[in-house]
Amino acid sequence: MEKLVYANAVEYEIPESLGSLSGPSAGVIELPRSLYWGPEKTVDLANPPDVQRMYQAVVRIGTTQQQAEWLNRDILLTSWHYLVLPVRCLALWETAFPELTSR
Repeated sequence: MEKLVYANAVEYEIPESLGSLSGPSAGVIELPRSLYWGPEKTVDLANPPDVQRMYQAVVRIGTTQQQAEWLNRDILLTSWHYLVLPVRCLALWETAFPELTSR
């Protein structure tokens, strides 16, 4: 009998295309707390550690609508290899969007 593990039960959403990711590309933004709970209330898109934390959260728990609203295609492509994501989440995105692994 297979043991049910939480990591295997989490469902991840992904956008239909990376082109639908039209989120902000510059500035200081504040995401809803339901999506991004810290450590700070705001994210400075010029600060790589802020971008890393924000993108990890939005990729992992965001709905496709939230991903389209908050993620930016170019920033995602640039920062993808710095994101720390669950193995299944990473595999899902990289299978759907091989261009993530080609950079």
